[in-house]
Amino acid sequence: MNIKYRVLYIDDEIKAYESLKNFAHSFNIKLIHSDNLEEGLLKLKSTMSYHGIILDARCSLSNNKTPKDSFLEEAFEQIKEIEKNKNCYFPIIIYSGYPEKFKSIYGEKYNFFEKDRDNPKDLFKTLIKKIKDSNHTKLELEYKEVFEIFNKNYLSDANRIKLLKIITDKDEYSRIQDNLISIRSIFTDIIKKIYKIEQHEDYDINSRNVSASDIINKLAGGRRSGKPSADQCYWSGLLESAARSIWFTASEFGKEINISEYNKIYPATIYTVQRLLFALFDIILWLKQYIEDKESVTWRRN
Repeated sequence: MNIKYRVLYIDDEIKAYESLKNFAHSFNIKLIHSDNLEEGLLKLKSTMSYHGIILDARCSLSNNKTPKDSFLEEAFEQIKEIEKNKNCYFPIIIYSGYPEKFKSIYGEKYNFFEKDRDNPKDLFKTLIKKIKDSNHTKLELEYKEVFEIFNKNYLSDANRIKLLKIITDKDEYSRIQDNLISIRSIFTDIIKKIYKIEQHEDYDINSRNVSASDIINKLAGGRRSGKPSADQCYWSGLLESAARSIWFTASEFGKEINISEYNKIYPATIYTVQRLLFALFDIILWLKQYIEDKESVTWRRN
């Protein structure tokens, strides 16, 4: 399955958007439009992940405002701040009807394409190359099997962003605690997903008497009974071990206390993070297959 690129396009000309959208589909790009900078920045700040950005050179800063020559300057400044806060990078292409005025200022850093003259296919080819060169996209391609679960919308984009940050920072000693907290958070969402599918209701670990350990025991119990059916959700010994390692280790060392003081004998290390990260990969791959099998059973019954 090819990766689905999400690209934000900020331009107050709806015709330009409609024109690009027709080409975007053939490049496996989902083009998401905003007609002013303020609205576009809100989308970038959301939990949805974006792979790249296309900007008009002269556009409105907010709704129902006159297009400004200062648009690009303000856009670059605000996007840079979002990149810093989200620890990511957005490749940017400029698509303008009158690029020359701005090209002399920004042409060395950004690629410019002229409306009604340059071929939109060349624009998307350039953008995709930039996206593939960006670090997060490289990681999604490197761990393609794992990230398919997000392309299928089985887990949220918020978890995609968390997972990318863990992978990026897995060798950073200063990020050990935050990484363990994030691993536990993603695993908790997986447990909620399983419980909702099995029980047909939402599951809140904090407000119900059912714990994550209870769910792990239930899943392991299906294997131990020796009688798993086609509809039964159960884990192999490998998956049970991975789940228990994530839940207990990430819970203990991921608490909001100083890790080195919590366990002075042998604190969590970057290798603890790496071990639990790969255990999480196994759980994610299992979840993807589990949901696909459930959907297949439902389809056959109908």
